[in-house]
Amino acid sequence: MANPPSTRSPNRLIHETSPYLLQHAHNPVDWYPWGEEALQLAKDQDKPLLLSPSMLQPTYRMPSLPPRAEFETPSILKAAALAHRHLAELKGRAISVPNPEILIDTLTLQEARASCEIENIVTTQDDLYRAAVFPDSPWNPAVKEVTSYRSAVKLGFHQLQENDHRLTNDLLIDIYRIVKSRTDGYRVRPGTVISNTFTGEIVHVPPQDPAEVLEKMDELTSFANDDSLSGLDPLVKMAVIHHQFESIHPFEDGNG
Repeated sequence: MANPPSTRSPNRLIHETSPYLLQHAHNPVDWYPWGEEALQLAKDQDKPLLLSPSMLQPTYRMPSLPPRAEFETPSILKAAALAHRHLAELKGRAISVPNPEILIDTLTLQEARASCEIENIVTTQDDLYRAAVFPDSPWNPAVKEVTSYRSAVKLGFHQLQENDHRLTNDLLIDIYRIVKSRTDGYRVRPGTVISNTFTGEIVHVPPQDPAEVLEKMDELTSFANDDSLSGLDPLVKMAVIHHQFESIHPFEDGNG
């Protein structure tokens, strides 16, 4: 026999559209949806915020790909043209090097080091080159993470070459596993938020539903692989892909 409907007055979540929030609309807890009202009330009453991971709402509804917005403004196209010129110069110099792998390996290592510094993982050039020559030595965690990043970039580069330059979910997960030394894949639990490191303020809430994360990643890889879906300049298209990936935030850690 079906349970009788609840006679309890619904809380504020009854006005939301998210399934995650609506399923808590008849809870005995006086829940507030995440927003200015809840933040201001907690501040006025000097009370801590109790945040339920399963009730987080994404910050915004991400646009579908290919995007309908116009990105190729004169200023963006001017910047893209300059970037293309520099890339052409780099390609010309790489061809002139007897062994281009030397240049590629060096640039990959520099990219790994610079990207990790954004996450406050600081290493020295000397340590990284020594680790490349003596990978089995007991290096500190920062050196190990940067060298793992480098290995992941090289894996991605070679896999794309072997797979007709097609980006896949499996490849992204393989890269993530190398970078973070983990065995999981895309997020399957709600609760992921992006916060200001210094203030703790939540600045972005990515999709919480695992099915939506996978749906958005399928859409993103299709957009990346099918040039017929968009006539965007390749560098502009790459920027759109980067923004969408960071907005989806498919992994629990290591998305950057």
